[in-house]
Amino acid sequence: FMQPIASLQQIQSKIRISPSVVGVSGVYILFYLITELLHTQKSHALEFTPADVFTGSIWQLVTAGFTENYLLCVVCNVALIAVSNRFLEPVWGTVEYLKFIGVVNLATYSLNLVIYFVGYVALREESFLYAPFCGGQGLLAGILVGLKQLISGTRR
Repeated sequence: FMQPIASLQQIQSKIRISPSVVGVSGVYILFYLITELLHTQKSHALEFTPADVFTGSIWQLVTAGFTENYLLCVVCNVALIAVSNRFLEPVWGTVEYLKFIGVVNLATYSLNLVIYFVGYVALREESFLYAPFCGGQGLLAGILVGLKQLISGTRR
């Protein structure tokens, strides 16, 4: 009984999966499963909808960045998180890396909220307020910028 646990620990030590990668990947997978299992109007509770945020669903500014509608997007996000983690976390530290992920997600959807509200005010188009949005594109862009800055810093 103890042999499989020992071999699992040996594998994990050789692969060196960071707890932050496991945590962030777990959130992506959990939110994808919730969205798939509750494939109804209620599943939009994790996605960003400007009207919902204005009426009190503030958590959507954070959860939308971890919510994906397609399994391929989840796989790509998890892969990029795992790869970027090997370069960014040793330089920034675990806490700063996780802060970066949280701030980038929050900033992405906060800016979207402002942009869609201004679009609604300017055009009086109600669809700007009620269309659900989700995805980690802002986080992926932020990670690529972080990697680019890290690469630029090592060349000098």
